[in-house]
Amino acid sequence: MANDPRPNSPLTDPGPITRLRGLVPHRAAPPASGNLLNLMESHATMGRPLLRAERHETAFSNRIGRPPSGNSATEPMDLEHAEDPPLPAGTSNRTTIGVEFEFLVAVTLRDAAAIDPHPNDGRSLSTALVSENEASAAFRLSVRNSLIDTLRRNGIVAVKSSELVHLPGVYASGLNYWDSLEDPQRLVDPNLTQLRTWIGQAAWNPALSPQDNVEAAANALAEQFHQFHANNGLAIHQTLNSTCEMIARTRATYFLNGFPNEAHGPTYQRLEIRLKEVITQGKREHQNVINSQVDPNAVILPGLDQKYFHWSCVTDVSVSIDGVEPEHYSFPDGTTPPDPGAIYKWFSAEVRSPPLDYDHPDTHSILQNACGSLRNFYRIHKPTSHIESGLHVHFGQEAGWTLLHLKKLATLWILLEQSLETLHRQDRSTDNPFTLALRRASPIADALQHGDFSAIILSGLSTRDPVRSRLQNNSMQRYVPLAESAAYISDYLQNFINEIWQYESITALARGLSGTRSGHVQWRVRGAGRSDPLAPQGLTQTLEVRIMQGTLDANHIWSWISLVERMIVFSRDAHPIDFKRGLSDMLSGTRLPREVIGIEPGDMLYFTQRQNQETGFFEYPDHDKVDWLAPFMIPGYANTHGVPTVPYTNGHASINGHAATNGYADTNGHAAPYMNGNGH
Repeated sequence: MANDPRPNSPLTDPGPITRLRGLVPHRAAPPASGNLLNLMESHATMGRPLLRAERHETAFSNRIGRPPSGNSATEPMDLEHAEDPPLPAGTSNRTTIGVEFEFLVAVTLRDAAAIDPHPNDGRSLSTALVSENEASAAFRLSVRNSLIDTLRRNGIVAVKSSELVHLPGVYASGLNYWDSLEDPQRLVDPNLTQLRTWIGQAAWNPALSPQDNVEAAANALAEQFHQFHANNGLAIHQTLNSTCEMIARTRATYFLNGFPNEAHGPTYQRLEIRLKEVITQGKREHQNVINSQVDPNAVILPGLDQKYFHWSCVTDVSVSIDGVEPEHYSFPDGTTPPDPGAIYKWFSAEVRSPPLDYDHPDTHSILQNACGSLRNFYRIHKPTSHIESGLHVHFGQEAGWTLLHLKKLATLWILLEQSLETLHRQDRSTDNPFTLALRRASPIADALQHGDFSAIILSGLSTRDPVRSRLQNNSMQRYVPLAESAAYISDYLQNFINEIWQYESITALARGLSGTRSGHVQWRVRGAGRSDPLAPQGLTQTLEVRIMQGTLDANHIWSWISLVERMIVFSRDAHPIDFKRGLSDMLSGTRLPREVIGIEPGDMLYFTQRQNQETGFFEYPDHDKVDWLAPFMIPGYANTHGVPTVPYTNGHASINGHAATNGYADTNGHAAPYMNGNGH
């Protein structure tokens, strides 16, 4: 165990931590705010390498869920039955993952006359959006919809949700939520040739007023227009507004029988509006069909909101180029550092997956396809601390969470949190407002550090019901070796863990662990002994793990997901004796955390190979100073960084005088393969 040297930790500012009634005794001052268990090698004197362990399938028996009979082989208490209700016989309990990818896309040059500083990149830069303000609704809708179209072209069931319709200026832009200025169909109407042959019929009715005649003619012709599409097999959603304008302004004169000259102009105007309404309705119906599509890989649970039935994309204003300055890049000697915000127009994207079955053999490849599809087509900025993007994973349980499962998992997380932080870039755990340590910034932490022991924040159970409080403490002692491992756990963390086990419902526990600030984990769960059923537009009943930095490296993402999944399943399925012994062994150094939890050697290897030996944190090979020669994630789904080509010469890169494929090369100077994710 090592001290946490960060400012404002309970080590340096412990606050008035006093003895809490009903909790185990603790030392007067906490020696550390967290437990830094060395995940990379044994912190005991054994010197065993981290990667020497059995495969995780042997760590505990059941990957699908607890047996219906419950956890314990010893006299289970009524309290634990309430907090850990058994699953009905035959019920599965798959672990689901929903991934949110945040990233920044270079969409277009800021000036149409500007020279592309990365001409050999080979990936998309828009020409249609050069003149659009990047804050406008038209710009954001266009890029969002282009991203969705790219995913769909690669076999991913993604939809253009209506979540962006509330952007300022959407309606003034003249675009619907499915439209894009990038859409090639905006320029070529596949139905135009046949629509030129359409002849409508509308006759003047003397019994009607001129205004009613105009309206009746426009309605009748609009209906005939719609029927002509149906009769000739024309997809009405592909007809352009410009075609409607052409028909109303140049051909409608041939459709009107007996109309006086003064009625022609108003009829043309009204007809143009009605024809556009017809095709807009056709597009809406077509989009509704698309939006009803369900990803065949999605885990559709009863009550799941339909927006999670498929992939989607929104804009995330927290991800911005504004914090990136020229000094955050490395440049060849003699070149002038540019301002990336002055060269490109950027789009802040958040792509969301539906809930997927972690154990399905295709899930990893699905994430690889999504990451590769985006990186192969777009210029996406490499990960850097100056772009505050995150990778968020929503973990769920098909049969729901139980209170006992969450207490065990919260205990495991708190004990490992300081160590887990080292698996990610250092800025993700140093006062990043979007991902704060639970042990330092949760409501429980606030109360312990500042002496607020009210029932509003803490459970208050020892005061309200001392008998129940003792029962909860007895339950904790069956699973957590606080007394046996007191030498390895600070007083502060002992108090924190005690408080976790005092809560009487999932709802109360979640409120104690998730406040108004964004933690490393957001506990988006509610319920009593078992989490409540899902309800549309309600809570997701997931744990949103937010600590990882933004990336589109699917293998990196999978390694992290797999590690957390092992923590979840170990907490769910381990027998009380095995769980307690595992915590004790981790804390004492008898066994490594990876060995106890059952983490695959390859998953940990990903992080050990990228650990900064001085800071102990994960670090990219550019040391958080992006190479301006290659500022974008390389194509493919694996490592985001590549070795740039030779010296910078007015934005052109070459190898021995020859242009490099897509502007990237491996260490031997050969064009790096990327379609299969092998670029490095």
